Amino acid sequence: MIRRRDTLAPAEARRAVLAAQGFATTGTEASPGRRQLLAGARRLGVLQIDSVHVLSRAHYLPLFSRLGPYDRGLLDDLAARRPRHLFEYWAHEASLVPVSYTHLTLRTSDLVWFSVVAVSLKKKNTHGLAEGNARPSD
Repeated sequence: MIRRRDTLAPAEARRAVLAAQGFATTGTEASPGRRQLLAGARRLGVLQIDSVHVLSRAHYLPLFSRLGPYDRGLLDDLAARRPRHLFEYWAHEASLVPVSYTHLTLRTSDLVWFSVVAVSLKKKNTHGLAEGNARPSD
């Protein structure tokens, strides 16, 4: 019979938290491929995009720290080439989010915003065709 424990030693708690964040996986000798990168992105849920960099752009680092060195072009392809597996979204910060999480990201307020933008763009386009280029004040 297994006895239930109500407490963890600090070292056990540290290991559990690191494992939950994906740091306990052992890297293979081969570079991670598309499947491992996508699995890592799904596990994290969001990769923050930040173009200001000192070492590397921010969205490349979380997967590097968990999987080791990888071809950054593969991550770019997951977001830019069809079929897309990641998409850019403003999830509190500019982010790459797995496509499988779309249902979690689209809120009613987003749908209303998209509708307003679509109507506005249609009006601007009509204005542009009829009266030439539009100004910001239009």
